Amino acid sequence: MTSAAVSVVSALLLAGIGGDPGPRFQASVGAGAGYDSNVDLASAGSNVASFGTSTASVWAEAGFAFDLGSSTRLYTGVRYDGVDAFDASDLSYSAFGADFSVTRDLTDWLALIVTPTAGYALYGDPARSAVKASVRASLRAYPWSWLALRAGYERAQTWAADDVFSLGTNRILAGVEARLARRSYLALAYSLSSGDQVFYQPESAVAQGSPQARGAAHRGAGRFATIVPYKAAATENTFSLRGEQGIWKELYFTASYEYTLGSSQEGDYVVHSFFGSVGYRF
Repeated sequence: MTSAAVSVVSALLLAGIGGDPGPRFQASVGAGAGYDSNVDLASAGSNVASFGTSTASVWAEAGFAFDLGSSTRLYTGVRYDGVDAFDASDLSYSAFGADFSVTRDLTDWLALIVTPTAGYALYGDPARSAVKASVRASLRAYPWSWLALRAGYERAQTWAADDVFSLGTNRILAGVEARLARRSYLALAYSLSSGDQVFYQPESAVAQGSPQARGAAHRGAGRFATIVPYKAAATENTFSLRGEQGIWKELYFTASYEYTLGSSQEGDYVVHSFFGSVGYRF
């Protein structure tokens, strides 16, 4: 699902931070709604029917930014994300986490950003509740004041209550973010990820002793009550388009679309995600 707490234009908005060595308080809150297709990652030849869910999201984050000299900036903060998946309650969650980010200016137009995060998510299906951690390193370039280019690498790890939902992912990231007009932004992004994903089989199709049988004891709710989860390696190519428009003072609106093409030994699969939100920055 699309992460509502990550601002599409963070690189552009934070570009002007500097000059005051003291801590600067930053915060934002927001709410949104969307739709995610194929949440069970069913392939065209799968014997599991693909299904999606509409979602409602809320988030809040707050922290402090500091200048560490003339070319280094630090941010540390806490965040909350809540998602209600109306048609797949197992995927609803409340997540609490901490962020830490260091930005080092290499030149007047190029910066290195390192961002580790950690948190805990409580899911509608307790077996999915997990400790989550990630670290991202990226380069951000400003060839012009209105355009930001970004490329990087991220490692994310999830340790869930049921090991079948414990996943590790390596991700290569690239993106471009443009300020089209005053308080109008557009971002295009691409990611290539590899690692395990959770797939599903009908209980009747699970053979004893197979990798799928490891999750046979798990029982979810709704559509997940009759299918068995198991892990398998997958590669995903994700393309996203996201826009932001300022409305009044620090109130803004965002809309995004994300297309994911996945490939694994279980077959190829496609996920479409749509999301819209309203937020306010303090």
